[in-house]
Amino acid sequence: VTTATVYWDPDHKLVLLKEGVMETAGDAYGYLNNTLSTTGWSVLEIRAGHGKTPETDEVTFFLAGYLEGFLTAQQMMDHYTNMYPQLISDPKILGSVKTFMAKQDSWVREQVKLNKSADPLWKH
Repeated sequence: VTTATVYWDPDHKLVLLKEGVMETAGDAYGYLNNTLSTTGWSVLEIRAGHGKTPETDEVTFFLAGYLEGFLTAQQMMDHYTNMYPQLISDPKILGSVKTFMAKQDSWVREQVKLNKSADPLWKH
């Protein structure tokens, strides 16, 4: 089991990551129980927004995502390493994939701007 806690430093706009501990006073904390090779699943649990220092929703969600990325980075790299040769037989296809992802990202960001105050789906 891998555990970690993150804190937000608003003065320097930095994330402080403490590996190997789950401190409930942190801005986000959690664990990854990497049992993928034995059960076919891993368990990721993250808690955010309950720390000693109240943060905005934006900072809270950023920190939760930061922690998720840290805890799952090795699994993401393993997946990429295993799947890339199977799915990307011609490197030229990457241009199309990147274009598709950029369009999706732009569309989502636009929806958030247009709908965050009117539709709970886009609030965060």
